[in-house]
Amino acid sequence: MKPLILLSFTITFLGFQIMAFLPPMARQLQGGSTTMAFLSVSSGVGAVTGALIVAAIGRSRHQGRNSLLALMTLGLTTVGYAFAPSVPVACGLLFIAGISLMAVFNMNTSLVQMLAPDDMRGRVMSVYNLSVRGGQAIGSTDRLG
Repeated sequence: MKPLILLSFTITFLGFQIMAFLPPMARQLQGGSTTMAFLSVSSGVGAVTGALIVAAIGRSRHQGRNSLLALMTLGLTTVGYAFAPSVPVACGLLFIAGISLMAVFNMNTSLVQMLAPDDMRGRVMSVYNLSVRGGQAIGSTDRLG
C-alpha cells in the first residue's frame, strides 16, 4: 500500500503540473486565449473520457498493471506535449494525457481501497488523499513566489 501512496504523491507532484504549462505552451505555439482554451478543453475532455473508460471496464484482474501502463502513457504524452510542433498535435497529446491521468488516479484509488483492511480503510484513505493533495501543492510551489 505504501508504494501506491508514494506513487500517487509523485504523480501529483510531477504529472499535474502539465496544466501549469498550458499558458507557456499556448505562447510557444504562437496562440492566444483561443489556443489556451483548446488546450484546456482537450485535457478536460480526455479526463472525462478516461473516467468513462475506467467505469466501463470496471474491476479488472490486472488493475495494477493497467495503472502502470496508463502512467507510462502519461509520461510519454507529457514529453511529447513538451515538443509538440502545432496546436492540433498538442491538443491530441493533452487529450491522451487527460485519459491517462484520470485512469491512473481512478485505478490507484480503487487499489488502495481494495487493499486496505476494513477497520483501517478510512485512515488509509486520509493518508492517500493527503499524499495526493500534498503532492499537487508542493509541485506547484514555483508559482507562489
